[in-house]
Amino acid sequence: MTTPPDEPLSDALDRADAALLARRLDARTCPPELLGRLVRHPVPRLRHLGLTLLTERADTPDAGAQGHLALVARLLPDTVGSSPEESLLLAGLHARLGARKPHPRLPDWRAAELPARVRIAWLRTELLGDPAVLRTEPAGELLYRAVRESAATDALRPDRLVAELVDTGDPVLQAEALRLAREGLHAGLLAPAFVRDRLLRLLDAPDADVVTGALHELAEPWATVTPVAPSLLPRSVDELAAAGLVAAARHGHHAVLWNTAEDPAGAPVLRRQAVELLGERAERTDVGRLVALAATDPLLLAGPVLACLRGLHRRGHFPADRDAGTVLDLALADHTLPAEDVATVLYTCRRPLFDALTSAPPTSSDWPRRLELLVALERQGVTDIPIGETVARLLPAARAPRPFLAAIRALRPANAEDAVLALLPTAPSAALDALEAIGGERTRSALARAFGADASVDPPGLAPDGPPEVSGSPSRAPDGPVMAPGGRLPGLGSPSPVVAGRLPGLGGPSRAPGGRPAASGNPSPAPDDRPPAPDRSPRPPGRTRAGPRTRSGAGTPVAPHP
Repeated sequence: MTTPPDEPLSDALDRADAALLARRLDARTCPPELLGRLVRHPVPRLRHLGLTLLTERADTPDAGAQGHLALVARLLPDTVGSSPEESLLLAGLHARLGARKPHPRLPDWRAAELPARVRIAWLRTELLGDPAVLRTEPAGELLYRAVRESAATDALRPDRLVAELVDTGDPVLQAEALRLAREGLHAGLLAPAFVRDRLLRLLDAPDADVVTGALHELAEPWATVTPVAPSLLPRSVDELAAAGLVAAARHGHHAVLWNTAEDPAGAPVLRRQAVELLGERAERTDVGRLVALAATDPLLLAGPVLACLRGLHRRGHFPADRDAGTVLDLALADHTLPAEDVATVLYTCRRPLFDALTSAPPTSSDWPRRLELLVALERQGVTDIPIGETVARLLPAARAPRPFLAAIRALRPANAEDAVLALLPTAPSAALDALEAIGGERTRSALARAFGADASVDPPGLAPDGPPEVSGSPSRAPDGPVMAPGGRLPGLGSPSPVVAGRLPGLGGPSRAPGGRPAASGNPSPAPDDRPPAPDRSPRPPGRTRAGPRTRSGAGTPVAPHP
């Protein structure tokens, strides 16, 4: 039940007091009689106020259920408006009523001299109510902007609007048809079969961007329920072919992908894309064919083939043992392939991979890459293959020991300490890095002897490192490397800056001038109370770091050097 307007509002309306009415009136509670007088008032300011209140009322939630749209349709004037602002509000109100049946008849807005912005609004309103206008409306900026500002949810018949836009043949309007079809589909206003049929028609559009957009939409999961015939997928232009390959993969046309990938005269980008897309559909029996294809041009196809193998791996299709060597050749040819990915896809054939990796002579120039792959394989959790022990066995014969030492630091084999100590004179920095990870009592003892530490400086409770040395004769630490006369490592001489700087962290002696161990102000040995530094070296799961080493001249163990 509505109440008649009170006297102050009626008096304000009679004297055209727009300011008072704007302060007192609310769009949701304003009586319909007062709204009707406002929208037909002879004063332009009051008409504009009435149309503004009517627009706010039409925009309220559930306006149709509450009867607001019916009220708007009953009160809406049948004129274009006397000003551009008034005409723009009227066009918006007619557009809101466009999806309502019966919708009010539009005034003759074409005969009025209106600004371009207002004409666009009226044309948009006309299109939303009657898409057949597209058959007679000339193409131009006015039409393009009117369609661009339209939404599928505002149209009376969104299916007719999309169909008319597709049939225009205009690239701009067909691109808008693609947008409206997507909006209508996601909003539940258009059936998938209808949208799919219009997308297939857009594949014949003259504009490449429109065809590409249609192909991208056809590659969506909803469109793959009914496969598209391969003959309908364009393959003439690279941009279209790329989108066509994606659609072919989604619709299960493997032959299209294989033909593109194996075409030596094809565009390299398309060949790589086709190989990657095969990972979604290929099976284990296709691994050999994929690897053989990559072998024809490793730098071009090795990466896509590895991505394809990763896709196969995720779906439970693994390479056979016979494929391990060929995949390894690809990894050795293209160093940009992540070693972790190679180790992942070849984990099920790790034994043939290990044999192929270690079959090269130690002097081969590709050992840095082989060691990288071995470390990646060990990080997969391999426990049935002696990877670290094999690397330690190959270390003495290596032409370039530094990559081997870096691998030993990562792998931490138990039998590598002597081999690493032997390389301390020739590769001190890399050897010390490895000893930080694997060094134990022999490392401490060997370093102490190498730098002239006396047996008397050994901490209590430790047995001497060996029998008394005989002057002029070589000596050997227990189970350690052969020492030169005087207890030094062969060829080391005076400590190098690298070794001397790293010696305290490795448990070696700290000596004062005159050959004595450095003494502190406290006569009794004090423990090193520095907090242990974090271990930055990689360590496989299940392996523990070497225990703390003891400094010569101190009575308590200290934390290992980071």
